[in-house]
Amino acid sequence: MKELDLDQFTTIVSQEGKSRNISWTVEYFPSSKVYYIYHVYSDQLSKKFQVTETLRIPNKKYVYHTRPFDSVNILFEVRNITTEDAGYYVGGGSEEDVWSQGGGVVLVVSGKPEKPKIRGILDVKVGYYAYLKCESRSTSTPHYYKKFSPLLYFWFVNNTRVKREEREKYRIIVTKEVKYNRYSCQAKETIESERSKETRINPLYGPESIIITPKPLNDTITLKDGDPFGPYNCSADCNPPCTLQWKYKHPSGDFANVTSYGISPLSLPKQIAERTRMTLIRCVASNSEGRKTDVIKLKILYLLDPQVYINEILQNSSTLNEGNPLSLICHIGGNPTPEVTLRKHTGNQILWQKQLNYTLKTDAQCSDTSTYSCDGKSTEFGSRSQSFYINVSCEPRLDNSNLFKSICGSLSGPDVNVHVSLPFIANPLTSSSGFTWSGPTSHSISTKISQRDNVIYKHWINSTIPIPDRRSFGNYSLKYKRKVIANITIKAEDKPQPPLNFSWYSYDSGYINLTWVSNFNGGPEQIFILSMKEGPNWRVVKNLTDPGEGNMGYYDLGSLSPGHEYLYRLESCNRINCSFSPRKVKVKVQGVVASFMLQTLPASSFLFGNTTMIIVIGASIAAFGLVVILTLAMTMYCKTKKSTPKKRNTEERLSGCKQTDKATEQDNTPVEVVVYAAVDKAVLLKNRQEDDVAESDTIKNKNDDNGTLYSENQDGLVYIDVEFTKKPQSSDTNGRPVIHGEEERTEYTFVDFSKKAPPKQEQQDNTT
Repeated sequence: MKELDLDQFTTIVSQEGKSRNISWTVEYFPSSKVYYIYHVYSDQLSKKFQVTETLRIPNKKYVYHTRPFDSVNILFEVRNITTEDAGYYVGGGSEEDVWSQGGGVVLVVSGKPEKPKIRGILDVKVGYYAYLKCESRSTSTPHYYKKFSPLLYFWFVNNTRVKREEREKYRIIVTKEVKYNRYSCQAKETIESERSKETRINPLYGPESIIITPKPLNDTITLKDGDPFGPYNCSADCNPPCTLQWKYKHPSGDFANVTSYGISPLSLPKQIAERTRMTLIRCVASNSEGRKTDVIKLKILYLLDPQVYINEILQNSSTLNEGNPLSLICHIGGNPTPEVTLRKHTGNQILWQKQLNYTLKTDAQCSDTSTYSCDGKSTEFGSRSQSFYINVSCEPRLDNSNLFKSICGSLSGPDVNVHVSLPFIANPLTSSSGFTWSGPTSHSISTKISQRDNVIYKHWINSTIPIPDRRSFGNYSLKYKRKVIANITIKAEDKPQPPLNFSWYSYDSGYINLTWVSNFNGGPEQIFILSMKEGPNWRVVKNLTDPGEGNMGYYDLGSLSPGHEYLYRLESCNRINCSFSPRKVKVKVQGVVASFMLQTLPASSFLFGNTTMIIVIGASIAAFGLVVILTLAMTMYCKTKKSTPKKRNTEERLSGCKQTDKATEQDNTPVEVVVYAAVDKAVLLKNRQEDDVAESDTIKNKNDDNGTLYSENQDGLVYIDVEFTKKPQSSDTNGRPVIHGEEERTEYTFVDFSKKAPPKQEQQDNTT
């Protein structure tokens, strides 16, 4: 076929289904009256048909309207046009005439574009772009006509046209929601095509979350070990759909399957809580796009039996030697964490009480021997306990607690025994064999063992030590298998003796002083209690400090009323008791005239025994008499001090020492008596006044072989009267009287009559 230049021909445009007249002009009509119309609808001459008067156009598809028939203005009609009718129309008597004459008309048929198809990848991950392409083709003919307009495309989402979107390709950001959208498109050239089939984008996504129903509060369920729980359902939103599976976590950290794989929702059947098998339950959802889990935390409550490890061995008892390492662990598992108490049954002593397991590392001591209990307590399960026993072997030794004191005081006598109970620690200790005593004497000492405080390792060593006489006082040692393990000292201890020489003297117109000499204090520290008789009762005047055994004590009564009589009592007391017999003295002040009175009550009294002597002398010799009395008192004090032992030290009593005896209190201990020489045997006995004798003491007056008058009381104490007259044969040329002893002419003091006696005697230190 000859190449057509369509630009030189007339173009007629029509649409399918319509009819159009086609006309052109030829140079001549064939003389043969035979005219052919040629239809070139493709790149080839496809058909021709002859136009006659009788046969115009077959099938009534074409109608030849040229008039006259042989006119050069050709006109014919194409009815019910289809795309197949499009093409180049030309006519002539022969094929050569057609191409030589030229002319003709091009019928362009605008057809509906083919129904579009949407192409593209429809499975797209969420968050990515999906690209859709609307594919269609123009049906307008002829195909060799090059002036057709390009196709337009319209996109529809859920039957709604997308504005300002007329391109062949459509780009969409993919979300999970696009899976619910329907996409379609339409092509248009001159005529709009049919709309394409709807298509959907398949957004791909993994599980973003898992839903467990019913949902536990805080994703946690609390239950006791062995309690049932469940069922629960697990579901997840995934595309493509996820496979689900329930698993549990083992305390080791590994996971194990509870159910096989399934689709959403997947049910977890009822389970039994087992703390040794599971700590949590989780649901796992997975697909090609991802994986997600959610858990149910299991708070399983429990309380285990206590476990005791002694030296890293799980056991309920252990025996070891003192000093060996001791490791103790009290372990109690539980949820919630239990309160752990470690209790030592000995003394019901709590060693540990906290919400932590107990661990002890130390060296074993005998005192660790005991039954213990490891207790666990929780609010959910109450308490559980495990007892265990630790036995620590140890050699006997003294318990160095405050139970032991090394000094024990005692009396002495045929039936006196000191019971000594020494606290000891030993395990085991079943008999007293091996214990021996050594001491000042060879007396047999019995020993027995008894348990102390019902504690297996605590004992009393009970011994009875006889104290028949004072030789038994001293140090004693207790030995175990020849090893000294305890020392005690037994010292003399008794109630005190009454004071010696309880006397009074006056000075300065009625001022009265009381003096006495301290006697044996029994060992413990003593005091003196001075009382005054008031009617039928005794009123305590003063508690006086002990000046020390053999030392002089004194108390200033002050000025007493002249003409009145006073009765005083002096007692010596210590923590054991007071002396059996107190000493008394009667004081009577003789008016304002210078005078002095001296009297003692009862047995061991001063100079005049039981008879009260009131010597009333003239004022001229009153001062001299007072000085003599002071001289005698000081002489007696000095000699007594020389012959009296030093004051005994006080010691604490040994706890557990008990003294038993049948002796009675001995209050009349013999006292050394100082005998003073007579200055002059011509004493004026008439001045002695019997009405001042105090209470029941009796005095006997005697004469010695030389005719000297002296007095002796019931205790055999001798008192000598003195005369204060100055002798002519005195060797003192200055006339100052000097007092000498009868037996030995020792000069005791010089007397200065120009001075008065001091109100108090100065205390001298003890001498040995």
